[in-house]
Amino acid sequence: MARKSRSRAGRWAGFTLIELLLVVVIILLASFVAMPSFVRSLRGARLRASLRTVIMVHRYARSLSVLQQKHAAVLFDTEMQTLEVVVVTLRGGLDQTSGFLEDRAQAGEGFQADAEPDLVRHLEEGVRILDVRIEKGGQENEGIYLVRYYPNGMCDAYSLRLADEKNKRVEIAVEPFSGQVKVEEL
Repeated sequence: MARKSRSRAGRWAGFTLIELLLVVVIILLASFVAMPSFVRSLRGARLRASLRTVIMVHRYARSLSVLQQKHAAVLFDTEMQTLEVVVVTLRGGLDQTSGFLEDRAQAGEGFQADAEPDLVRHLEEGVRILDVRIEKGGQENEGIYLVRYYPNGMCDAYSLRLADEKNKRVEIAVEPFSGQVKVEEL
């Protein structure tokens, strides 16, 4: 009796169990190799997002003061980790920012000063403002720093440092004439 041989066309198309397991093992190995870099990039994402927030607030305040031809100010609150942009009116030709922080501190919880916040942004969770340094004309009161923006596009020169929970630090420096922002990792 002659045996019938099966032709190749009669075989079931598909993968064997060994081939599928081999693919799964290769994918797992690749994910274990790539996982640490994903974790590092996510860890730094909060600091980068806060950095972008600070730069955006700076550009917004500068544009606001130029377009409205009014004095504006950015308030850096080191306790609440917030950034506020306010338009400051001039009363009798005097710059209202001279006593602005003291008025705000006396107002208590409610924001009762002469200027309402135009924009409020919070830093990402785990990111904090370490320090703020303002050249000429900046004010500080109870952890709130005020930086002035002028209708001609200039601002007070300032720099601030941000840090995340892993103590990764970045410094942001703003030029007073051009408004250019320089970022340096520390």
